[in-house]
Amino acid sequence: MRRYVSFLLMFASLALLVTSPAHAARRLTNIPLDWRPTDELAEYDPVDLTPFYDVTLQVLPLEDHREGDRSLIAENQPTRVPGDFRPAISAPRT
Repeated sequence: MRRYVSFLLMFASLALLVTSPAHAARRLTNIPLDWRPTDELAEYDPVDLTPFYDVTLQVLPLEDHREGDRSLIAENQPTRVPGDFRPAISAPRT
């Protein structure tokens, strides 16, 4: 009897754990975001931008220095096998 009660409690807690995030996510849909500043702008001193008046900005053209066939850039390669991304040393469990 004791095993039966503990099994029911475990099953009920697991069911509650699994269903509550989905239920909470369902309730939080279609809520409009209302942004409000946390600080008032009057609390801050004015910013002096006069040192930036004579600044010129130069945008250089992009130079592509990649090696290989550039016609294959962004080509889908579904047969490519991904590498092994596991660390050489496993982190200790806490």
